[in-house]
Amino acid sequence: MVSSQDALILLRSFFSSPKVLQLLRCSASMSHPSLQYFDSLLRTAVQHITNLDLSDTQWLQASLPVRDGGPEVRRVASLALAAFLSSTASTLSLQADILSGSVCSDNEYLQSSPRSPVN
Repeated sequence: MVSSQDALILLRSFFSSPKVLQLLRCSASMSHPSLQYFDSLLRTAVQHITNLDLSDTQWLQASLPVRDGGPEVRRVASLALAAFLSSTASTLSLQADILSGSVCSDNEYLQSSPRSPVN
């Protein structure tokens, strides 16, 4: 009932990655199969809205920002690691304060981050 352009804007702004971004920030879900499934649903929605059958290359291009020539439909599988690491790194001092009296192992994802304050 809405135009294709309005549907694409709604999909990009409200129904795609913004809906799962909080989940991605709070859990280490980089290799979870549901991310690929969510991306496939998102791809199907974009194909339906645009009435096109997107190749893999075209689908990658659809995730590019507008300034780089894409409609900026963000794939959640590509955002998962960055979202989790940024959330973990930004709350590191709070985590240290909360867990100061407990024994816990270091987070393997944070340790492998090149910009990690722990390294």
